[in-house]
Amino acid sequence: MNRTLRGVWARRGTLLPLLLLTAVVVAGVVAVVALAAGSRTSAAVAVPLLALGLVAVPTSGRELAATRRREIAVARLRGVTSGQLAATLAVEPLLVLLVGSAAGTVVGALVAAAADRLWVGAESSLGLNVLPAVAMIVVVGLTAVLVGMAGALREPLADQVSVAERPRAASTAALFGSVLVLVAAVVATYRSSVVDAADPGWVVLAGPALVGLALGQITVWVVRLLAAAGVRWTSSSSLPGFLATRRLARMAEAASPIRLVVAATVVAAVSLTGAQQVGQWSEATARMRVGAPYRIALEDTDATDALRLTRDLDPDGAWLMAATVVPDEGSVPARRAFLDVSRYDAVIGDFYSG
Repeated sequence: MNRTLRGVWARRGTLLPLLLLTAVVVAGVVAVVALAAGSRTSAAVAVPLLALGLVAVPTSGRELAATRRREIAVARLRGVTSGQLAATLAVEPLLVLLVGSAAGTVVGALVAAAADRLWVGAESSLGLNVLPAVAMIVVVGLTAVLVGMAGALREPLADQVSVAERPRAASTAALFGSVLVLVAAVVATYRSSVVDAADPGWVVLAGPALVGLALGQITVWVVRLLAAAGVRWTSSSSLPGFLATRRLARMAEAASPIRLVVAATVVAAVSLTGAQQVGQWSEATARMRVGAPYRIALEDTDATDALRLTRDLDPDGAWLMAATVVPDEGSVPARRAFLDVSRYDAVIGDFYSG
């Protein structure tokens, strides 16, 4: 255990992004699952976050394997089999995934409690139902890390012990995955314009992540094209600039972090916009249900009796106005209120302004 902790500390620069990514994904899933019942939403809202995690975690696995290339080469020279080597390499990321999941669970519970107070108004249920989701994230995350390491386990020994890292072109599987993401983004965008908003499906819910990954991939291609053109421009002016542009142009994975940055930016922008819209919806719904700064609820009566009562008690129309609110069904057209508009300005004022 002591050796494992020393290894984690020695590779903290590579493992820290995996820790933060795990904490963010778990916190988002825990918050969504806890709020799903009280807010009448689907737990599938966390799909974009999971999609980003499935793309980012193998990248962390490849980077972790790259930092341990010499160690992997020595183990293979000593006759260690691929299965034993994979088990050894999985210890450190498993520890990081467990710590990140624990931290994410705590943060997700706090986010769910805060969102419950701000938006839902119902008790969020954070119980044992979140444990299977967290366990699944840990298992899938560890599998994705091992998938990212698989290339290093199959790498020729001559390349692993080489001092210089050979530039590699993008593999056929990587090109196929890039094209698949572009097609999936187009499909998700089209589906979002034709499906019912009440039942969008997981493809539409994954749309922000797919569109972000597609934009990120296009950005990577543009950067590599510009770098290929910039090699000629910087060859006679600046040695650091020449080396940087040459690396971006020749190595397939050099610009790949840009894809995740763009995708995360898109998902974050969509999440912030959605949070703002939820806040506006909650405030508007609350004002619709309350009806006025002060409300007197009338039981066992109808709109006609309420109208007669307000006009009898307040003939001048300065203080009382009758209103009947139709319960909403989760959509804007269904939220209706019938008002005595002749008294609206005096009683309501600017309560509904904006």
